[in-house]
Formats: sequence, structure tokens, C-alpha cells
Amino acid sequence: VIGATIRDNAIIAPVAVQAIDPAPALDTAVRAPQMLMCAALRIEDNVLRCEQQAVSLTGQMIHMMATRITGNEILGCRLGAITVLGLCGPGASMRISDNSLNATGPGITAAVDGLWIEGNKLVFNPQGDNKLLDGAGITLRTGLDPSGADQCQILSNQISGFTGAAIAIQSPTRELMIKLNIIENCGNGIISENEARSASVSIENNYISDIGGAEGKRKGFVVGIGVLRADAATVAGNTIRRIGQNAEHAPLRAGIAATSVQRLRVSGNDISDVAPPDDYLGLGAGIMVLAPYAQADVTFNHVDREAQPSSQDIDSQWYALLVGKPLDKHPVSRIGDYAAVRVDETRTLVFGARRPYVVTAAAEKHGDVRGASASVLGNVLAARGTTPAVDVQASGDCLFNDNRCELRANNHNPAVRIASGTTIVNANRVRGGKVSIELLGDPKLMTVLGNVTTDGITPLGAPWDVLNVKSG
Repeated sequence: VIGATIRDNAIIAPVAVQAIDPAPALDTAVRAPQMLMCAALRIEDNVLRCEQQAVSLTGQMIHMMATRITGNEILGCRLGAITVLGLCGPGASMRISDNSLNATGPGITAAVDGLWIEGNKLVFNPQGDNKLLDGAGITLRTGLDPSGADQCQILSNQISGFTGAAIAIQSPTRELMIKLNIIENCGNGIISENEARSASVSIENNYISDIGGAEGKRKGFVVGIGVLRADAATVAGNTIRRIGQNAEHAPLRAGIAATSVQRLRVSGNDISDVAPPDDYLGLGAGIMVLAPYAQADVTFNHVDREAQPSSQDIDSQWYALLVGKPLDKHPVSRIGDYAAVRVDETRTLVFGARRPYVVTAAAEKHGDVRGASASVLGNVLAARGTTPAVDVQASGDCLFNDNRCELRANNHNPAVRIASGTTIVNANRVRGGKVSIELLGDPKLMTVLGNVTTDGITPLGAPWDVLNVKSG
């Protein structure tokens, strides 16, 4: 099919546009797979009222040149509004843009290269048995190519009401960019899960609010942004509000959570109102980083337990920042459904995805392994709970500089706890806690200078004791 255009139609049918697998070859000696090829396909400016699906381009299909699904008004679709699988040929592209979806099931599902999903309005309107459908607004999954999409951009969409995730990444991607989306009232925000793995992912300038809801009680976790298994990831400039506030029984609720990201940058995010305001089960956190990681940079974020500060004591765990790394004395690091087990100096075994996997750290030329390093710079971090406001574990270097931290109410733990190989702590303002800053590690490998705390720093000997200030 070359140059086909479906435009300006009103279609009421179970499925409006469907790709049919080609008939098998009559000659049984022909063993080549039979493929349906579409080149320069356009599906534009239609009104599609469908019980099952609006556009279903699946099966043994290859897309050539540029395919466009744009400007359509889509209603119903309990099995998924737009599904685009198959393969994209060399140099081909797929653009799904400017559509308005009022769906009774999943929204957009895609598994091709050269993918743009941009400027769509996706609203989930449950009906009857679909009220508990665990569907996502936008899903990336594997199709004919098990390696997933090489290049993908998800930009400027408005997504609301889906009981699954707003954006779910369930397949490998080489280069993934998710920006400028507005997400509200979904079971999760932006998450990567199952077989997800990215060489490079960028999640920036999204507005995410009211995640979890009543359906969050049956979720394994509730997160605003969750990144799983990437070589490099940037999570920057996002506004995240009201995450898991009704999810009292979820084991995990977090504004930003990352696991198995080798080089992670979390910068300039504004996070507040995470987890129920009163006691709850499980764990809550503003920013959470789970091992294994090589380098984690957490810079210039604003994280607060609640937008309206409270001094009420609670018996629940809540961290403004948690960076977990399996160490010699504590070989297991666990967050929610995920657990990392330190096998030896170079290998970490990760459980919690569909299949366990091993991450191997890079070694230096002379055979030594450089430990995981963390930089926590210029953040505002406020917490209320039975845990430290900040807990950082790094087997290598830790820089903790120019932060403002506060632990409200329960003062049975330090406000800041750092366990690392080499520690540099400079120019921080820390309030609350049994002690304000607790440092774990070799005192000979610590530099502590110019900090102002309410309850001191431990251990702190000469010459650093006179170079820090204790003030209310």
C-alpha cells in the first residue's frame, strides 16, 4: 500500500482502521515471511467512534517512509484507541499527533522506530467493567523487533484518568525523550518497567499531579516518575504534586524513583505532598535512588513532605532524599518491589523486574573498581517521619554541599545520614534530628567545613569541630 490517505470521515464500527495480515504464500516452498507494507500512509482528521479499536496497525507489517496519524477525534475503544506495532523500515518515521482521545481502554500503544507521540489529548472514561482496567495512556512495548525503538519522543501530551500509568515504557529504547507533558489523576505518572532498558533517557519539564488516587491502594507502587535500567538518565525541571496521598497500603510511593541507572542526573525538580499525611504502611520519599548506580547527581531540587508544613508526629518512613547502595556491612538494598544484592566488588544482582539481572561495574586499568559516587548539591530537602530527611550511601565519593535540610517532628534519628568512602560536607544548613548530621565511615577520609546545624555533627573531631557552627 503506497500513499494511502484516510481523511475527513466519520466512522462508527468495532474497529475503524485495521491492518490485515497478508495471506500465506501458496507455494509451500517459499519460506520468507509474508509482510504487509505501507508507505506514506495518512490517517487524518477523522471522527472514529469504535467499540474495540480506532486504529490497529499490528501483525506482520512494515512501515516505509512517513506514516501520520493526526488530528483525529476518537471515542470508545475499550481494547485500545491507537495501536502501532510491526516494524519501521530504514529512514521511516511514525508520527501520532494532535489527536483527541476519550477512551474506555488504553490510549496509544506503539513499538516502532522513528516515533513521535506529540500534542495528543488522552482522557480515560471508564464504563462498566472497564472501571478497574489497568490500562496506560501511552505505552511503548516490543513489536516485531525485540530490541524495541531506537529513537522515540513523547512530547506535549495531556493525559488524565488512566488507572495504569500515564506513560509506561515496557520495552528497550536506545534514545528516549519525554518532555512537556501534563499528567493528572492516573495510577502512576511516567514509569519504565518490565523489559525496559535505555541507553539514554531524558524526562524533563513535565507537570505531574494527583497520582495514585483510590486505585493506588491496590498498586505495588505509586510514583510520579520511575526510571528503570538505563545507561544515562536525566530527570530535570519537573513539577510533581500529590503522589500516593490515598495509597495507604502501597509498599512504595515516591516523587522520583530510579533503579539500575548508571549515570543519573536529578536536577531542578519541585516535589511536594508525597504519601498520605497521616500514618501509612511501606515507604515514602521525595527522591529515591536504588543501587546499582555508578554516579548520581542530585542538584538544585526542592523537596518537601507537604506544601503546608506540619509538626505532627507520625510513625511512618519518609525520606526527602534516599540514595541506597549495597555496602559490605549491608549487602542488600531494598526499595518497594526492587532489591539489589551485592555479589562482590564488581557485580550486583537486581530482583524485582520481570527477570533478575546482573549489573557489572567498570574496572580501572590497574584492576581496581571505582565505587559508586553521589553528589548532593544546592537542594532544599524537608521531611517528616521516623527516618532521616536525607540518607545517602555511596561506596565511593560523596559531595554534600550547599543544601538546606530539615527534619520535622520525630527527632529519634539524624536529620542527615551519610555513609561513604570519601566524604566532603560543606556549607549546609541542617535543622532538627537527634543529631543534625551523622557521618559513617573513616574520619580520616572526611572534610567537614562551614556547616550550620541545630544539633551538631557526629563524629566531629579536630580540626573540623571549630570550623562548623551549632545554632538554633
